[in-house]
Amino acid sequence: MTSTHNLQDTSADFARLEVMYEDHLAHDEIYQASLFWDKLNCLNIEWLRDDGLGNFKRTVNNNYFNWMVSTRSAYFRTVVGRYLRSLGRFPRRLWRILTANIGEMWHRTYMSYTDKGTVLQRRLYALYVVALDQFVRDHDEYGLYGALNEPTLGNPLSVRLGERQVSQDLANSYLEYCFIRKSLGDAFNQTHVIAEIGAGYGRLAYMLHLLKQGVARKLILVDLPPALMVSQWYLRNMFPSANRMEYRNFTHFDEIREDFDCAEICFLLPHQLELLPDKSLDLLINVSSLQEMSRTQINHYYDLIDRKARYFYTKQWLFWENPEDKMQVPAIIYPTKPHWELCSARVNPVHHEFFEALFKV
Repeated sequence: MTSTHNLQDTSADFARLEVMYEDHLAHDEIYQASLFWDKLNCLNIEWLRDDGLGNFKRTVNNNYFNWMVSTRSAYFRTVVGRYLRSLGRFPRRLWRILTANIGEMWHRTYMSYTDKGTVLQRRLYALYVVALDQFVRDHDEYGLYGALNEPTLGNPLSVRLGERQVSQDLANSYLEYCFIRKSLGDAFNQTHVIAEIGAGYGRLAYMLHLLKQGVARKLILVDLPPALMVSQWYLRNMFPSANRMEYRNFTHFDEIREDFDCAEICFLLPHQLELLPDKSLDLLINVSSLQEMSRTQINHYYDLIDRKARYFYTKQWLFWENPEDKMQVPAIIYPTKPHWELCSARVNPVHHEFFEALFKV
């Protein structure tokens, strides 16, 4: 196992993690992790300590939105089937499959504590990423994706295609960006303050900051530790010149107002979202974490969204079963407010088990 980055000592980041945890546990139960995520977070912290922040895209990221693949995976069949059917019209695409290189594939997952991947697994993973990359290129309405590369920071499970380094995260984040941008229409360039609940390591925040295209934009990442620590480390190193308000404890918004107003990227624990002024968020995002909360927590967050945001983008499982918390979460469980206006909705074109929707609140 090797990391592609050997950055500065991260001991200070792990010290901040301890502070984050103490502050988080001191607040209301409504913001505490479910049993499901409490178990995963213990595992994530162990992996981060053992393998380092420099390898997080091969460890904790596989508990976020990076997927292992097999021929049985529905998302694999969706994009790979489409890619293979296109070879008759675009025979040169066969060369991309043959030359795609993932290199070594050491990683950890919830189901497999450590795995180097067989030759077949590496080839299937590379085939999936190649096909996913082509899917996004074929559906790119804004012409921006072809110039994007997966950052090497975090040692990703990425595939080299010519001069580009591509990954699942790069492709999925860009698909989310396109859906949000198209759904908002002219309002997209007036979307200056964006918060994401459950932001993980900041993959979508990275995309939104990278593709600002001259629009003044503040990004607020809201998550539990250790994800908040990982995103803080990652975006600090990806955008060292960006003004940031890194995590701190506060009880009133006035304590942070000046730093918050100047910052391009802010980091908050979940309970701190409640302290922001009402209707101060132009857009609030949640990707695949509402279903991991209790019914009471889901209702609470929808009340917060109603108070704090002008638009809300959600991407969730159509049906989720959480045995640790003895919960089943169908899509109909989400308490959308009657006065919210649906701007756009779809079944995700890659992960058909997910729906996406954007509301005007």
